Amino acid sequence: MATRAGRGIGRATALALSDAGTPSILAARSEAELRQTTELVKARGAKALDIVADLTNPIAPAHAVEKAVSGFGPIDILVNNAATVDPLGPSQSLDPTVWAAALGVDVIAPASPALALPLNMIKASWWRIVNVSSSIAANPRAMIGGNAYATTKGGLEAHN
Repeated sequence: MATRAGRGIGRATALALSDAGTPSILAARSEAELRQTTELVKARGAKALDIVADLTNPIAPAHAVEKAVSGFGPIDILVNNAATVDPLGPSQSLDPTVWAAALGVDVIAPASPALALPLNMIKASWWRIVNVSSSIAANPRAMIGGNAYATTKGGLEAHN
């Protein structure tokens, strides 16, 4: 299962998994982009199931996992890729609600499917969870004005 699979790293992950012969469960908020990725995966001869979901919604991850398991059986690979770089700027100038939204996308959305999967993954004989992060977590000073992003990536890495 790959999150934010409609574009960028998520789409590349889905295509790489399909090239390796892995059936792909693709989740994203962007329906049109997600459908394009699904078609690309299927064009490579792999099975694919797309799930339109906003994983920042507290009930969405459990529903997405349920749909994925009913479609393909136990999930043995989860690639968490959902992220946003916003908001950027000096901390004192940022809207707290935008900070909260960034935490939702960069921490809650990746952590939630992982929290919904343990019993499912135990049924698989082998499994992995990969959280796509950034070197900014280890060196936040490298991104001036990126305090929210550095904070969220640090939180995601603490979840590992």
